[in-house]
Amino acid sequence: MVAEAARGAGLRAVIAGAAGPSDDDDVLHLDGPVPHPRLFGRCACVVHHGGAGTTITALRAAVPQVVVPYVADQHFHGRVLHEQGLGAPPVKRRGLTPARLSAALRAAIDGTDADTLRAAAAKVVDGVPETVRALAAFAPR
Repeated sequence: MVAEAARGAGLRAVIAGAAGPSDDDDVLHLDGPVPHPRLFGRCACVVHHGGAGTTITALRAAVPQVVVPYVADQHFHGRVLHEQGLGAPPVKRRGLTPARLSAALRAAIDGTDADTLRAAAAKVVDGVPETVRALAAFAPR
């Protein structure tokens, strides 16, 4: 489905995860761990589930996003990304078709301003140091 959607949007695809091999020259399947920070910056758009880690990594890469959420905060992330002009409206998994995904890819790429993406990426901070400082303020001395 992803390969067909990418073709319909005039794109090539990198599919990470449990997808099987493809005879399609425009589809690269990656199995095992994938270094998202290195990969996403080379993509025209990132389609993902909307988890916090993947969302923030795609934000840092300053690429438009299509979120296909299925649980918890993923729906929220997809909605906020769209509201902030950082990607397409979230796409429901139920009833997902190549045509719907292809339309979302084009909407994300064509409807997302590069300056908006770069500005959002510049605002992303590493939360670990901030968390450590906040916890240290409450630690007994």
